[in-house]
Amino acid sequence: MTRSPDDKMSRSPGPHSELAVLICSYRLAARWTQEELAAKAGLTLAVVAAIEDGHSTRWDTLTKLANAFGFDSFIDLCRAGELIIWPSGH
Repeated sequence: MTRSPDDKMSRSPGPHSELAVLICSYRLAARWTQEELAAKAGLTLAVVAAIEDGHSTRWDTLTKLANAFGFDSFIDLCRAGELIIWPSGH
């Protein structure tokens, strides 16, 4: 199922829920559907939906998402969204 820009984020937190909220918040702010974000990032709808549902993803996928939102890197997107990324093991 595809979420429209007006959908509320009412799912239970997953292991990557902060990432899911960040990506979904940027998408909703841009008033994009998941399909539009996927097209802009060069990803499939399934990948975008999985990330917004709290699943983990690869670093290059995160970079593509950041680029779609106009950021040079995923770190820049996180800084703008105030998401703290901890190294593995923390």
